[in-house]
Amino acid sequence: MFKKRRNTFEALKSSALMGQAEAQYTLGKLYEYGDSEHLRNLNLAHRWYQKAAAQGHRDARYRLSLLQAIIRTGDSSSDPAENSEAVKVEEQRNNS
Repeated sequence: MFKKRRNTFEALKSSALMGQAEAQYTLGKLYEYGDSEHLRNLNLAHRWYQKAAAQGHRDARYRLSLLQAIIRTGDSSSDPAENSEAVKVEEQRNNS
């Protein structure tokens, strides 16, 4: 089981490194939330979301904007989409 998950992660990372936006977005989510094998790493999440967003990946652009708001507010303890302060900051930024 462990070897299969590791192979899946390596295939995902390989696809992301080859420039596949969906794989980049998926890696971003993996690093944003973490799992039993990968620690949460908002810097790596940000990096992969940026790569996918640069290719026009809509969900990556959304997650990236929320993550940037979390970074600006300094509250990394919750899901960015559920953090009302982060959402408020991002909406104000987009409206100005």
